[in-house]
Amino acid sequence: MPPTYQTGDKTQLPEPKPKPVPPMRASWLRLKANGYDVIPLRSGKDTPYSGWPGNPNQPADILKWQGRAAGVRLFDDSVDGAALFVIDLDTRSIAVRDAIVDALWRRWPDFIRDALRRGSGSTTLALIGRCNTLRKGGHTARFEAGADEKPHLVEYFTRRDRRQLAVCGAHSPGRQYSYFGRDILDTPVAALPWFPDAEIGAMVDCCEITMKTIGLAPVGPPPRRDGDVTKIYDLEPTAMFRLSDGEVLTLAELALRAPAGDRLKGSAAIWDPASKTPDRVLVTWSRADGLCLWDTKEGLSHRMAARTPVPSRLQQILKDVAKQLKTTEENQQ
Repeated sequence: MPPTYQTGDKTQLPEPKPKPVPPMRASWLRLKANGYDVIPLRSGKDTPYSGWPGNPNQPADILKWQGRAAGVRLFDDSVDGAALFVIDLDTRSIAVRDAIVDALWRRWPDFIRDALRRGSGSTTLALIGRCNTLRKGGHTARFEAGADEKPHLVEYFTRRDRRQLAVCGAHSPGRQYSYFGRDILDTPVAALPWFPDAEIGAMVDCCEITMKTIGLAPVGPPPRRDGDVTKIYDLEPTAMFRLSDGEVLTLAELALRAPAGDRLKGSAAIWDPASKTPDRVLVTWSRADGLCLWDTKEGLSHRMAARTPVPSRLQQILKDVAKQLKTTEENQQ
């Protein structure tokens, strides 16, 4: 006969085991108290939980979190938001990293002195401050890094970028985030330095000039700047294009297949030989524009050279008049 348990006798019932407290809980709560829009990360860099852009992060919510790292949401369209600004030095050597930091220090000493310096156990460095800007993030040209497949690159992220930034805890197996100088856990958002919005372009130029000065050569296509065109008419029908499934065909053949409505993707190696992403390019087609290859990384639409717009007669007249006026002004000076 099975034993009879008396519900009132607690000695017969196993004590419930308390749930283990995630090691990151104290860090999550401190980041929240410091004014950061904190989120949990599952296992490190680029591992936010589903729904992370809108998930709540009040202290009561944080007590339910699991994860091995902490991130902060950058996107912020409120008037009194954090307005975080990150200069991310994705460099492959300490020498290149230090040369760029030194150049930035000479130009913007107050910001570089007071910005948080986040490391990740490698040769990269993220400078974290604030900037009240309406522009989205961007990056420098890519520069050769010797035997390393990945090039040197400097990116910047702003409050207009719908992304998150890992700030403490695990980065990846065997690597942890750390800080040179002040730690983000001890630094309120209000104590971060401001970078001037009008000088973001100058910062990008400074980084590129520094890498060129120390002998590095740019690789791949130049990055798009504010005000640059987003349409490039540079495709030829005989050029070869690799689809994401590995099939290779000419652009003339691709133009015949694209109107079928299939969601085709492919490699950017046709104009960026160093690209390793098999589905970086989206293939579209329309009657008005014909075949278009959209580079999701650079935000550029590559189109057939034969469809290059021809200026109208009026446009040509206005262009000639502007040129004549400029010549007249120069002669009068």
